[in-house]
Amino acid sequence: MNMPMQSSARSEIKTNVVVIGGGHNGLVGSCYLAKAGHKVVVVEAQNNIGGMTSSGHFIKSAPDHIIHPCAVDTIFIRTSGIIEDLDLKNHGFSSIDTDPSYAYLAPDGESIAFWRDPVKTADEIGRYSPSDARAYLEFANTLEALLSVALPMMRTDSRRPSFKEIISTIRSSISNRRRLGEIGALALGSADQAVAERFDHPLVVAALLGLAGGAGPIDADGSGLGHIIAALLHKVGVGRPVGGMQSLSDSLKRCLNKDGGTVLTGTPVEEILVAKGQAEGVRLADGRIIRADCVLAACDPRTALGRLLPDGALDKRMRARVEHIPANSRGAAPMKVDLALRGRVEISKHQKLRKDDVDLRKPALLIGTAEDIRSSFSSSIRGELTPDLYFWAAIPTACDPTQAPPGQDVLYLYPPAVPAYPAEGWQVLREKAENIIISRASSYFDNLDSLEIGRWVETPMDLGARTGAFNGCVTHVDFALLRSGPLRPAWGLGGYETPIKGLFLGAAGSHPGGGVSGIPGKLAAVRVRRFLDRIS
Repeated sequence: MNMPMQSSARSEIKTNVVVIGGGHNGLVGSCYLAKAGHKVVVVEAQNNIGGMTSSGHFIKSAPDHIIHPCAVDTIFIRTSGIIEDLDLKNHGFSSIDTDPSYAYLAPDGESIAFWRDPVKTADEIGRYSPSDARAYLEFANTLEALLSVALPMMRTDSRRPSFKEIISTIRSSISNRRRLGEIGALALGSADQAVAERFDHPLVVAALLGLAGGAGPIDADGSGLGHIIAALLHKVGVGRPVGGMQSLSDSLKRCLNKDGGTVLTGTPVEEILVAKGQAEGVRLADGRIIRADCVLAACDPRTALGRLLPDGALDKRMRARVEHIPANSRGAAPMKVDLALRGRVEISKHQKLRKDDVDLRKPALLIGTAEDIRSSFSSSIRGELTPDLYFWAAIPTACDPTQAPPGQDVLYLYPPAVPAYPAEGWQVLREKAENIIISRASSYFDNLDSLEIGRWVETPMDLGARTGAFNGCVTHVDFALLRSGPLRPAWGLGGYETPIKGLFLGAAGSHPGGGVSGIPGKLAAVRVRRFLDRIS
């Protein structure tokens, strides 16, 4: 492995590119740059790479159970070309397709499975409402049209779109011209409105709201785009990484190392070095300096442009824009509870009512009525915690038993909407929230009390402290139509470049946004390469 050049001063390293953040976007961008022949050093504050695509043995009382503190599945990255470009399968990455990939669990034991085939999904819905089944097929067609129009632009630089992707979008727009009105209404309206316009049965409404709610508040204008997850699961399916989500990050690191890149963990950045309006490296918390031709900040934009830049680097107007980048601004944020179990957890009430061979242990599970989902968000916005929390759940060991000792399980619990800023503070609310989540889960999963060995609990405040994400925002910048494309993360900061020459943004706070896609890192690397070519 080619190491970066050491200067005569032992405390100084010289390289072409220093990347702040070893999450999957930072690693993706680094891999593309290293493949292009550039010397790359990634600095990661935590002792492990991966950021929100990490997993590991986080419960001391259960050292052989793998926990996923954030993401557990891959979907968006399957559209990006990254897995193929970087040959990640030959670097140890593989995944198991789940089909059905999602299932809604109703309180009375009924369930609705979301299959990759939209016709099979409509058949599921038809067990409850034939009219909703027909409406779902029509909705799936609209979502497919939305995806065909939007996806090419999501995969390209929003300020310098490629000619190929522009042509693809134009062709899709022409072929779907009769649906453009529906697409516009979906993109501009709320996720709740989109469902109310089309569906009637309470279970169907709850299932679709539960799926869309993973992107954020379902009543916000523009949140209708959250339904794109249904379009993606029908188009590319959902994969669960073998060995846990850490295997994606580890495969990226192996790819980077193969091409000469270096990763430094346990290495927080104290400051981005700027001289005469140009970034020239970073100063680490331990005093070392890494000199570089440019800096790729694969951390959240408020950290990069707010905390890490020296005073005076940005003018007053741009500082104000940075300070007003929304991150959990409406008051709702996700929380995590993971349980290590000494045996196999069952969902017997719901499994017994299935009339097919679907194993409900394998898909991601959506739990909560439509009213639960709405009240989870509305209560959180008021700084309060509803006792009827809606949540997502998964049993990673159902698909990959290697993530726990033989015959044992891990249970992943993810409420997308708890108070980001509780009126009573998280120090007071933490235990109450933890108990509500476990109690809710116990009414769906059998014998949790007797099976539990230990648990991992992370509030939004905890997540922010662990990952460095401002306000614990998992998408770095709120999911909103007016914070997308060239407007993400703010006017004048889209397109990955910043007002500081040689400083680039390349994580979830940039186009196309959050989720496990790697696309912000991939596209930022293109900008960095152009910059390096100009100065070489």
